[in-house]
Amino acid sequence: MKIAHINIFFELPDEFEGDYNDILMEIIKYRKDNKLPPYPEEVVDKPTETEAKAIYDSSKFLWNRFLNALEHDYKICGAVSLSELKDGKWTHLKEKK
Repeated sequence: MKIAHINIFFELPDEFEGDYNDILMEIIKYRKDNKLPPYPEEVVDKPTETEAKAIYDSSKFLWNRFLNALEHDYKICGAVSLSELKDGKWTHLKEKK
């Protein structure tokens, strides 16, 4: 079994009005247009011990939910959110149907 695990933040255009599928298409377009190599590790801060444990615990939780989803014939399980940062305040946006 091959599994994709994506944990990313992606800056969308200010005029973005799409749904979660459109978000994935924006990410794909960005990667294809820019032919991006993997992100250089020397640019990313190493997590602290506490951060590393939180990342591990979160991944373990999602992994177990994914395995449960597979048992019910779902091929995808995770969390997706769409938010806007305006004037230093985060607002959760609902997916447009």
